[in-house]
Amino acid sequence: MFKTKIADVQNKGGQSVIASIAGGGFFQNEWSTGRIHLFKHAGNPAPAPPLGISAISVPRGYGNYNDAKITWRANIERDLAGYALERRITGVCGNGNWYVLAQLDESTTEYIDELSTVGGNNCLAEYRVKAFDAEDHYSDPSAVVQIAFGSDIWKANADQGNKPRVYALHPAFPNPFNPSTQIKFDLSEDSFVSLNAFDVLGRKVSEIANGHYAAGYHSATWDASKVASGVYFARFTATDGNGNMRLNKVTKLLLTK
Repeated sequence: MFKTKIADVQNKGGQSVIASIAGGGFFQNEWSTGRIHLFKHAGNPAPAPPLGISAISVPRGYGNYNDAKITWRANIERDLAGYALERRITGVCGNGNWYVLAQLDESTTEYIDELSTVGGNNCLAEYRVKAFDAEDHYSDPSAVVQIAFGSDIWKANADQGNKPRVYALHPAFPNPFNPSTQIKFDLSEDSFVSLNAFDVLGRKVSEIANGHYAAGYHSATWDASKVASGVYFARFTATDGNGNMRLNKVTKLLLTK
């Protein structure tokens, strides 16, 4: 008897089909009746969080308005049913709570948010996406992206969107990771940035970012394929044009191979 797998295994839940054929086989020029087995895999059935999310300012096409365009990469789960796009507004025109902005089908990976309908000055819109399947299992949220808006005519502004109001270092994603992770940071002014990885003994193992960066939203990727599994720490520093330390922060990373 031998078995041939004819469907992939979904490691977060799902089904696989196994075809079994028993008998003398080819060399005896005979075959017996085969059987088809359906196996259901245990595990967390929720989809994976969507990746590659971004938010940019785009012209609306009429009037002097810009809107926010949010995009992300499509998930590959076989039973994917769609996406829930969530938004929260901070600043003088929002309460900072997350709300579902739109429920989208599985073929949709972008959305235009007309921020001019919100109204307000010096505001910040943040977005994240969750994937869900046909049984309403929701993924963890994606990474969060943001865009500033608010002017005399209430519009998302490309220049504002590229200039955060504060310095910030965001949690690495994914984390735990293998073999690479992305670390995002915000600079409210042009700055010199240093981002290095250290092991638990304080030894520097990798330089992730080092140099002058313009004010805006940035990201750096650490490819840790050449170091061993374990706990690491990424130290981030940002110094403004006058030599003043504006942010000095350490974040914990877990590499699993």
